[in-house]
Amino acid sequence: AFKNADVTGLPKTRDKQNKKKYRPVSLTPIFSKLFERHMYEQMAEYAGNFLSPYIFGYRKGHSTEQCVMVMIEM
Repeated sequence: AFKNADVTGLPKTRDKQNKKKYRPVSLTPIFSKLFERHMYEQMAEYAGNFLSPYIFGYRKGHSTEQCVMVMIEM
């Protein structure tokens, strides 16, 4: 139920007659966006307690520079 979205077409150019020149844009309800953000934050915090400190990808507060430093120190 949270993934319902209204899809509308926005013209890429000023030529509004050519239907191939439109790009689809989905309008997601704000409640869905807020709920997804809340769930992401909760899951990221929970998973952060179990992940190895040597896993750097897709984690807040971790960077490629830190990964390189760990590799150099090994």
